[in-house]
Amino acid sequence: PYEKNQGETDRLYALCLDKICRAAEGGNGKIFTTMAEINEAFGSIYVNRNGGKPAIGIIGEIFLRCNPPCNTNVIRKIEALGGEAWLAPSAEWGYYTNLGFIYESLMHGKPFQIIKGLLTDLVQKWDDRRLARAFKHTIRQLHEPSILKTINYAAPYLHYTYKGEAVLSIGKTIDFVKKGASGIVNIFPFTCMPGTVVSALAKKVRADHGDFPWLDLAIDGNEGVNLDTRLEAFMHQAKAHHSAHKH
Repeated sequence: PYEKNQGETDRLYALCLDKICRAAEGGNGKIFTTMAEINEAFGSIYVNRNGGKPAIGIIGEIFLRCNPPCNTNVIRKIEALGGEAWLAPSAEWGYYTNLGFIYESLMHGKPFQIIKGLLTDLVQKWDDRRLARAFKHTIRQLHEPSILKTINYAAPYLHYTYKGEAVLSIGKTIDFVKKGASGIVNIFPFTCMPGTVVSALAKKVRADHGDFPWLDLAIDGNEGVNLDTRLEAFMHQAKAHHSAHKH
């Protein structure tokens, strides 16, 4: 959203994604040095951050929010309307299911399964940190809360035994707002139960955290002018919220 030369970031991203794929396929550990090279390459892109833009947190159904063709390229639309999109990471689902596996194993008295779950979680987090290390001074929202902290954020609205992405969506919403997001977009398939639950809880969550703008996007394949109009109205609210809460 801050690039000076339009399209430069996307072109570099495509090249770097190919680089990551080749490094991963090589299986020789070069993926970690590749990430450092990528960080350096992105550092060469000229950006203009004068004034800043309202940050918009993207939550919701994990597949849908992470696949632009499926969600009508909502991030690009937010950027075109003057926003900065923060996409909730897909990795949170892996860590959430790890925790669920460990908890269920504990409840059923299966010590081997508990150890297996703990080791799996430990190795995944270790690799995650190694991959992210190259970006610690360049990506502002690199640090993610632990899954336990995310669940704790959601606890006043959803009990931890309510399993599924709704807990993650509520918890991540609060994390985004605490980090300075000026609005939240909740993306989910039409009639999706977790997405509907999150939508129903939004009013209370917003009331407890500064009444920030919120937009539900129930995707059914028929989005068009109506979606664009709703996004425009939402971004107008987000910009006003951003201006009112500048420090």
